[in-house]
Amino acid sequence: MKRLIFVILFFLPVMLSAQWENVGPEGAILYSLDSPQPGIFYAGGYGTGLWKSTDNGNSWSLASFVYETPIWDICASHQDPNLIFVLTAELSGWGYGETNLYKSTDGGVTWNPCSNPDVLTWPILVHPENDRLILACDAQGGAGYKSTDGGGTWTQLPFSEYAQSFGVHPLSPNIVFAGCGGYGGAAQIYKSTDYGATWTLVFQPTYGGICHAFAFDPVDTNIVYSTYNMYGYGSYLLKSTDRGESWAIGDSVAGWVRELSIDKNDANLMLAACVGGGVYKSTDGGLNWYPSNSGIQVPYACEIVQDPDSSFTYYIPNVQGFYKTTNAGLYWSQFQSGLRAVYADGIAFDPNDENTIYIASMANGVFKTTDGGDTWTLGHQGITDLRLSDVAVDPNNPQRVYTAHSPGHEYWAPTPKFFRSTDGGLTWEYTTNVWHVYGSTGCAKILVGSTSAIYFLSQSTSNFGDRDAQLFRSTDFGTNFSEPMDSIVGWNSGITMDDSENVYLCMSGSYSTSHFGAVGKSCDGGYSYTTFAPLGPYTGSAVDVYESDTNFAIYGDLGGNVYKTDNGGNFWYLLGNFVKPVFNVCFAPNISNRVVVGVGNPSHAYYVYYEIAPYDSGKIYYTDNGGVSWTELDSLPNHHLNRLVMPDDSTIYVTTRGGVYRYRFPSQGVTENERKPIMSFVSNITPNPFKRSAVISYSVSSSQTINISIYDITGRKVKTLVKGRKERGFYKANWEGTDDFGKKLPTGVYFVRLTASDESFTKKVILLR
Repeated sequence: MKRLIFVILFFLPVMLSAQWENVGPEGAILYSLDSPQPGIFYAGGYGTGLWKSTDNGNSWSLASFVYETPIWDICASHQDPNLIFVLTAELSGWGYGETNLYKSTDGGVTWNPCSNPDVLTWPILVHPENDRLILACDAQGGAGYKSTDGGGTWTQLPFSEYAQSFGVHPLSPNIVFAGCGGYGGAAQIYKSTDYGATWTLVFQPTYGGICHAFAFDPVDTNIVYSTYNMYGYGSYLLKSTDRGESWAIGDSVAGWVRELSIDKNDANLMLAACVGGGVYKSTDGGLNWYPSNSGIQVPYACEIVQDPDSSFTYYIPNVQGFYKTTNAGLYWSQFQSGLRAVYADGIAFDPNDENTIYIASMANGVFKTTDGGDTWTLGHQGITDLRLSDVAVDPNNPQRVYTAHSPGHEYWAPTPKFFRSTDGGLTWEYTTNVWHVYGSTGCAKILVGSTSAIYFLSQSTSNFGDRDAQLFRSTDFGTNFSEPMDSIVGWNSGITMDDSENVYLCMSGSYSTSHFGAVGKSCDGGYSYTTFAPLGPYTGSAVDVYESDTNFAIYGDLGGNVYKTDNGGNFWYLLGNFVKPVFNVCFAPNISNRVVVGVGNPSHAYYVYYEIAPYDSGKIYYTDNGGVSWTELDSLPNHHLNRLVMPDDSTIYVTTRGGVYRYRFPSQGVTENERKPIMSFVSNITPNPFKRSAVISYSVSSSQTINISIYDITGRKVKTLVKGRKERGFYKANWEGTDDFGKKLPTGVYFVRLTASDESFTKKVILLR
């Protein structure tokens, strides 16, 4: 039976002088866009942070908005361009989590949270002539809210369905419309002539759905447009010729129309931003519509902004970044120089060239760099679903690259699709679906072994049933997958492999059983496992094995605990507790005492969300002395962190929702002594087993403080045998089988642990009475 030792650790307040640098490809999952002044844009989206452009979107820089949750709406005041509101909300489970409204009065330099209800959602509307009047929708099925003091206090609106959008008449700003509806509810339009003080229901069709988006004719002020989304039947254009008192249903538009725009110089020219349809266009005042997505790879748009100075020029936020057209949608081009905010998940390195890196993106495809991140190319030809979550390279043929997609968290979502490239990620081919026995799935990890066998950890993203994780294996380069083991259960997302293709997997109880974390090791391709004893009451989430000596392994769990073994799993001790869930652990390739830990909630944490704390940004810690002390690698922007890898001893790469970041340790961060193999260790215990006395022989690598203690099988320290400074050399110590009080200890298994300033070692001894 294996047991744990708990050691005291210290967190150093010292921050290293090196800084994180964003080396990721350009692009972003953008949901919102606003332009308070000609040429100035603010953009934000899923994990991107807030970005700003002062040259019509040609180049971008990260604004000083430090909150990490996704940005769903940006609303700048028309009266005061320095007044900006940003609405954030986290998708959690089946809907929105907590939402927050933030306010800047200095053009985005500083931000303060508004005291808003935590159910506000997009879009929000600020009165064009009185920026203290704000209307906001409700994410949790309520009617929406109104503030008359700039977001200080809020009152609920009197709608029978929850508000989905607002529209204010540009020439009569006290006339405002509200589009309402919901799943299973009635579609409605309300009108107010006093900016929300009173409301009148002016439209409610026979069938349910949602009324959304408003646009106003620039010539005839009596003409108002809206849309009616009928579930399963697309969106229909609504038109009123009497300022919204009555409405007629017109032509259908594919997808869910989120916003309408009428060209300021041609009232017959209309563009619609559609979720699931991209951009649609009408040249006859909305009578007929057709798609206008040339140049847009993924047809998706939440908003559309018309240039105030240039006719036929429009801008949209898209899941792949910022798009612009100068010909009313005939062709769209990406303008995102500097917009390095790609949703990056999986990361892999060419085994022969660490400057060749692959990134699996959630909305773009697979990015590749051959110069360490200075330039990137995008490979997506042949990938039929761009929601990619991991990527791996065949160590025997680096031109063979694999990726897979994660379809979503809904129970009815499809199974992951597996893709293969044989030309280094330039082109791809679909090979198969990796079928999960129960529920929808996500690709948690892809590993390629020394025999070119592929291991695919498929993780259920639903919370139904007990069989939530499955490990699949392919021996024909991903054409077919089999399931070696039929009994892996639990919320498992941590897996690694050594050079001999031994698999190490975090194993735990399932959703409906006790969640005790453990590590399983398989030496036969995943068909059977040796399971190490439970390492604590939390589900395991990360594991790594030291490349140079597989007796060394580290393990992290959702309780924030990190454990380490230096004797092949027979004995584990606690390196530290970081409170937040551990999402990744890794050794430096050639320095066993350098360990890097990522904590916080990763974007793919919904695989284990049963035990996950509220979403927050992550942090990175490292130790150079085997866990005696830890240092936070500060200055990483507030992002949700996904993967953490060390291709060499001095470099860390982290993938996030908002880009790929690299950290390089200062040259003085690792001494030559730390690069040497471990030398302070217990070399021998004789006799073993023993009855009366055992001689413990040990070596010391350099002049330093040495501690040798004895622990029983429960992990309790029973004897301090050696404590003090020792010069470099070989030593012996006698243990007579007693504790610190001289009391004889009973027969059993004990552990001798040597701890030095830069290393540690554990050896087993058996006492017989």
